[in-house]
Amino acid sequence: MRRHGLAGRIRILLGGQTEEGGVAAARGLLKGGPLPTAVVAYDDDCAYGLLDTFRRAGVTVPTDISVVGFDDSRLSHLLNINLTTVGQDAPAMARLAVQRAVARLAGHRVADREVILAPRLVVRGTTAAVPAPEDPAGGHGAAHPARGRPTGGAHKRGGEAR
Repeated sequence: MRRHGLAGRIRILLGGQTEEGGVAAARGLLKGGPLPTAVVAYDDDCAYGLLDTFRRAGVTVPTDISVVGFDDSRLSHLLNINLTTVGQDAPAMARLAVQRAVARLAGHRVADREVILAPRLVVRGTTAAVPAPEDPAGGHGAAHPARGRPTGGAHKRGGEAR
């Protein structure tokens, strides 16, 4: 966000790695003024708590707010959750950890103490493009009450108007 000139819009809330942590973070966002355009959760469990709390409060995901988890856990694939998440190559992580542990136990020096495995973004149904700002010449319609974003007009997501 800093790289894109949005440093002033960063908000970090305590959430943690449980659904309850996500619930607490969502409640804080709901009573803390306008909602951000998106939330990146600590992990998928935290994201489930966010999703559930937002939906119970009448906040539509992803129209009102996008939610991204981390882990690409088994539940994130379910249709009723359909969570956009960041996936990791767990088999490669495990293989590297075991190889290094075995090498160290055998007395070999492990050259690379740090290995970075690239994560992948798994886009599903909890994220959408941020709607275009209201056009001063007649625009997209009234601003969304919770976000100050337009509610009218078609917004593009994944090549489809919605």
